[in-house]
Amino acid sequence: MRQTGRQTDDTSSLATHSDSAPCRVTGAILALAALLFACGYVLPVLYVKKFLFFSSESSLLGVSWGLLQDREFLLGGVLIVFTILFPITKLCLLAVIWWRPTARTNHLLQLLARLGRWSMLDVLVLALFVFSVKSSGLGTAFSQPGLYCFAGAVILTMIAGARLADESSEKP
Repeated sequence: MRQTGRQTDDTSSLATHSDSAPCRVTGAILALAALLFACGYVLPVLYVKKFLFFSSESSLLGVSWGLLQDREFLLGGVLIVFTILFPITKLCLLAVIWWRPTARTNHLLQLLARLGRWSMLDVLVLALFVFSVKSSGLGTAFSQPGLYCFAGAVILTMIAGARLADESSEKP
């Protein structure tokens, strides 16, 4: 920090963490994860065809909203918490840690690492659903781009979390 007369100039401490090349890469990973989450929420995740005549495509937001409209509040709530709120919260916390690391950074990273183990649960459930529809003989199900975007975003947030943990352990 520089003293300029009576005011303190904080501009030198503003960009403390995002100046190095590895930190810029982590920032780019977080930005790409945010874009992929947005695509994963609005693009169709599954295409289901039943018998010969009926088919439907569903996005994560559409499925969540449909469950709430059908008064399936518990299932809709669980889906909203674990596929929408949890990933967005995790991404925001990672972005805050990346932008302005503090003394609590290691604690937050450990918490995110423990909670992050549940990140791929949604993808697993969708994969099991596709498998069950295909193996039942009642119809066919195909994964759509939204599923790949969502899975990619989850993987990128896991990578960003690991990179931030490595970067914070290297700092004194």
